[in-house]
Amino acid sequence: MSRETVSAGDLLVCKVKEITDFGLLLDNEEITDKEIFLHISEIPKEMDLHDFKEGQIIAVKVVKTSRTGERIFVSMKQLSRSEARSILRKWRAEKKALEILNEVAEKYSIPSEVLEDAKNKLVERYGSITEALRVAVMEGENILARTRISEEARKALYELAAKELVRKEAVKRLIVQLYFVDKYGVENLKSIFEEIEKMRTKDVTIEAKVVAAPRYSVTVYSHEPKKVKKVAEEVIAKLSEASREKGGVFKILKEEV
Repeated sequence: MSRETVSAGDLLVCKVKEITDFGLLLDNEEITDKEIFLHISEIPKEMDLHDFKEGQIIAVKVVKTSRTGERIFVSMKQLSRSEARSILRKWRAEKKALEILNEVAEKYSIPSEVLEDAKNKLVERYGSITEALRVAVMEGENILARTRISEEARKALYELAAKELVRKEAVKRLIVQLYFVDKYGVENLKSIFEEIEKMRTKDVTIEAKVVAAPRYSVTVYSHEPKKVKKVAEEVIAKLSEASREKGGVFKILKEEV
């Protein structure tokens, strides 16, 4: 799977390829045809080039691309610590999910083209392989039934995902309905979900996604179940309060653990 387009504001996880006098040259697994450069001026002021080493994994934000599109300029300074932690956590989880998928593929001799087709379909539908496997394990949904992966391999995949991926984190998913009838509806929705995602902490991750407007999912992850419950309650209270203040309609459709 490759990343075809990159835009300003995108968050990337990169490996330090080379340290120069002017900054860092980086590699990204999904971007193989462009040079990624982190200028020294975009490194946080409390850090310098001596704090980095080749092979180190870092999170960055895309600032701009060159006119030719061959070079991507990124920043660490414009990325908050919470954003960096979140994207690195997602990246590690996705790496683990891919390891699980590849392990099952090797064990059950799944052809590479079948495996790639399954990966692409999972990412297209769920946004990531991690989320797809979580949904499969938590909801019992046979999400690979439409692929050419055998039933035996699918069962093995779910069992391994439940053991290695899902049970290590407590998860609570809220399906909510939220909408506005005035002309500021889009801005209000964006503002509210930005506030919700800012409720993330060092130990708790919050992800908000569109299901099918006006339905949205808000998922809370943590290795500490008590924190998941507490933050989920705070999220519900915040959504209810913010929507009421802005004249919106809010309703909880489903709560999943």
